[in-house]
Amino acid sequence: MWIYKIIPLKIRNDIRRIIVETNDSSYVGDHIRENEYQILALQERIQNLQQTVELLEKQQNKNNLALQNLTKEQESNHDQINSKINQQQKDAESLQLKVGFLSNLQYKHAPALMPIGAKEISIIHQFCDAHGLSRGLSTAISKNDLMFHYSLLHEKEYNRTLWAYLSIGFNGLQIVKRIANTYLSERLSSFTLLDFASGHGRISRFLAHEFSPENIWISDIKPDAVAFQCENFGIKGFVSGPSPMAIIQNQTFDMIFCGSLFSHLPERLFNQWLDALCKWLNPGGVLAFSVHDISLLGSDPHGTGFYFHAANEDLLFPEIEGHLNDENQYGIAYASEDFIHKSIASFPEILLEERIEKAFGGLQDVYVLRGRQA
Repeated sequence: MWIYKIIPLKIRNDIRRIIVETNDSSYVGDHIRENEYQILALQERIQNLQQTVELLEKQQNKNNLALQNLTKEQESNHDQINSKINQQQKDAESLQLKVGFLSNLQYKHAPALMPIGAKEISIIHQFCDAHGLSRGLSTAISKNDLMFHYSLLHEKEYNRTLWAYLSIGFNGLQIVKRIANTYLSERLSSFTLLDFASGHGRISRFLAHEFSPENIWISDIKPDAVAFQCENFGIKGFVSGPSPMAIIQNQTFDMIFCGSLFSHLPERLFNQWLDALCKWLNPGGVLAFSVHDISLLGSDPHGTGFYFHAANEDLLFPEIEGHLNDENQYGIAYASEDFIHKSIASFPEILLEERIEKAFGGLQDVYVLRGRQA
């Protein structure tokens, strides 16, 4: 008992309590029953959880099956859509081949001049009357005139195309007359005029009608365009080239009009042609050329004041003889006024007289340069 006495009081009390509780069988029985109840409750909960898990697994299996079916359906739809797209592409290619064949066939058998019947002549006369022109305006339009075909592509209807085509030509005449009256008034009776990059005569037919044909010159890169205008309008001409170095000609002019060439040139050719045309001017002569202002883009993509996009409108009509193929030499160009000023600054013998905003075709600005007097 002496050992018991040296045990701390708290521990001795705990020992007594355990002994009492152990001897109390009813207390032990209550604890056992309570534990059994807790075990049964836990087992029930486990069983409920297992059932819930089984239900979730069944639902997951259903979802997986539905997803598989949906995926198969989507794949089937995707395959069907791809099949339709492929078929449509084949149909489009087939249609394009047929259109190309018919275009070539039509072009091959078309007469050299676009058909101008009584109705078309009436429209041309109406146009002349509406714009104060005599009815002697040439009605000859070459079947190779891409500007006419381009208008037809947009206007869709032949007679509306004819009016639109004549309107742009007359617009060019008005620009030439305005500039000539302003800067060459003392030479109007005999001044020499070059319509450079003239195409097939959209503007030159009006120039030959308004001024003395013997004083009108034209030039274009397409030989048939030069021949057509000389033959039908009684004017003079020479064939141009892809760059000024490809041309040998000694003629100089009091005025050079260049509508919608610089609006298609890359920067290198832009400056080369500007230099060449300025050198073809007589002392005090005038060069007028049109450009797309870079503001039409909404921004300056390169920050240089110049932007060139390789997109050749000639390629829309591959069946037409003499169409231009090189998009890198003939596309769509945009130039800022600062760029024009910098380009002209390298030609001390040339003065920039004015910029006429959106004067040509309602879209292109016209810059007027003048050579210094001798």
